[in-house]
Order: sequence, then C-alpha cells, then structure tokens
Amino acid sequence: MRKRVLNSRSGEAVDVDADLLVDPDAEVVLSKDDVHRLREEIDIVLVILAGGFLGTLCRYELSVHWSQSSTAFPLTTFTINVTGSLLIGIILTTIMEKMRPTRYLRPLTCVGFLGGWTTMSTFAVESDHLISSNHLGIAMAYIFATMFVTPTAAALGISLAHLLPGMQKEVVKALEQ
Repeated sequence: MRKRVLNSRSGEAVDVDADLLVDPDAEVVLSKDDVHRLREEIDIVLVILAGGFLGTLCRYELSVHWSQSSTAFPLTTFTINVTGSLLIGIILTTIMEKMRPTRYLRPLTCVGFLGGWTTMSTFAVESDHLISSNHLGIAMAYIFATMFVTPTAAALGISLAHLLPGMQKEVVKALEQ
C-alpha cells in the first residue's frame, strides 16, 4: 500500500513515493493464505536469525583478532569463506543423506550460521579496494583463488561427509547402480 500525505498548500492527497523508480514486476501482493503461511513459519525465520547472528559474531571476532593490512592478500576473509564452504559441504551432505529430516537443523546451521560466517560481500569490497589502490596482482590472485578454492572446498566437504561412518555403504550402493 502506497503512503499518501496531504499537500499543505492544496490539501490534496499526494503519493510520497511517486518519484521513486519502481520495477513494476517487484510489486508484492500477499493473499490471506500467504500471510497465514508466513505466520506458521516464523519459527524458521527466527532459527535462521539466531544462526546468522552467531555466525556473523564468530566471523567478526575472528576478523578483529586476525587483522591484516588492507593492501595484503585478504587471508582472513579467504579463510572464512573456504572453511564455510568446506563445512557446508560436510554438514549439508550429512543432514541430507544421513539424518532424519528435522525442521530446524539445516536452517540453523547452513542457512543461518554458515550464511553469517561466510561473506561474499566482504570478498567483493576487499577485491574492489585492492583494484582501486592499484594492487592488481594481489586482487587477481584473491579473486581467482576464492573462485577456485571455495567450490573445491565444498566438493571436498561432500567427499569427507561420505567418509563418515555409515555413509560408505550408501556411496557403494550408489556406485553399484
């Protein structure tokens, strides 16, 4: 619903957002069923919020205690993103393939905590800073290392999860088919 105010001179109702550029496809209209469903799933949102808060807090604490020069290879953020990718591979594979379905575990750990732990926005800001401060070699090494190592770490995490007790039988069955 658009906000309207009265024009002090003419007394007419004026749309305060009329001058904003708005994508017409971005208009969101929720039905009563959608609102009801959102209310039923607020617990999931709160679990993600809690996990994200903890993950972000842990990332912040690590970055405070492991500070470095703004013109050096951003090893802190690189390590955070690589470990997050590795853990997502391990945890998500274990949850999806080995555990009974639960309502809160995946949203808490993967979406919340590891979503807060990893930080592609900081990766982008640090890359931009390195480029704009004429440290192109470090920037390119950082960008290419991140783009190669993080998915490799996720794949390694998936492989490691398959080595966990009880997972080997399922892997062998899948390979035999």
